[in-house]
Amino acid sequence: MSVVHEIVQTGVVDGRAARPLAVPKGGHELFVRDMTATFATDVSLARAWEMLAPHEQWLPADGDASLSFSELIGRNTTGPLRIGFGGWRDLLLGAQFYNGRGELISAGGRTLKNVAGYDLTKLMVGQCGGLGRLATVTLRTCRLPEFALCARFDPRRDVLTELLVGDCRPQWAALVKSDGIELLCGYLGDGATIDHLKPAIEAHGPSSVDRQSLAEDIELRRGIWCATAGDHWRISVPPARLLELLERLPRAAADATFGIAIVAGGLADARDMRGLVKAVGGAAWHYDSAGVHIPANTSAQGLLRKLKAAFDPDETFGKLKFLDEPAEGE
Repeated sequence: MSVVHEIVQTGVVDGRAARPLAVPKGGHELFVRDMTATFATDVSLARAWEMLAPHEQWLPADGDASLSFSELIGRNTTGPLRIGFGGWRDLLLGAQFYNGRGELISAGGRTLKNVAGYDLTKLMVGQCGGLGRLATVTLRTCRLPEFALCARFDPRRDVLTELLVGDCRPQWAALVKSDGIELLCGYLGDGATIDHLKPAIEAHGPSSVDRQSLAEDIELRRGIWCATAGDHWRISVPPARLLELLERLPRAAADATFGIAIVAGGLADARDMRGLVKAVGGAAWHYDSAGVHIPANTSAQGLLRKLKAAFDPDETFGKLKFLDEPAEGE
């Protein structure tokens, strides 16, 4: 395959002269042989899939595909696919973003090993526009899967470990709590791979193993991982205590391998959520339309304040938002 270069439009950014952008607004540039691609951050994930599909490539990312890269990366919608493909921090090879003074900063590049020093691209993941405004991103791609399997298990503590160390390692795994708790494991690949995996997975005792299309797999994960659907909490706990957390919640979804749970709810739940998360040795971040509220009393706060002063000293992008300090004696 030849390298593809497609740029949709040209022009200045926000009506003002700027250093050259890798691609302009709405633009993209595909490097098919390198399996990398550069997109303007107003491009949606669904549109990126459309651009990559003719070249049999795909971006393995969680989140609502109708949203832009700016929204998805800014809110760090990394979820169950992380086990097989990594999260936004792993997919992101390079980025261009504006700091609070309107300066365009370019970081990273098109290859996995391209620079020494600090990787500023990682700072853009999950910062909700508080440190910078993303303009372009360069991401690594993967082969486009043809089919998928979804296996459902009772949430035994050992079943996922058995799958991870054997020949049935899933590309994604999620714990889902509604009426009860269920472990879902997903597999992506070509037809021969899926046909080979199905009987091997069935030997581990799932309640069901369903073959489905890639589109059906995407829709299933989107329904599970509501990391952009209204007010929600992103909770990080030791993976060994994830089931304990889910048992205390009425509804939730969790990345079964990395100890991250997504729970719907507003800031009015902050006090109860703080106590619940403290009991299982974790931390909670709250996301809403105003951005991200950072946990109180964490060592990360001092570092975040320093980064804010470096990238947005005039608070052009707003102030950092911290969850309320716990009351005396909590």
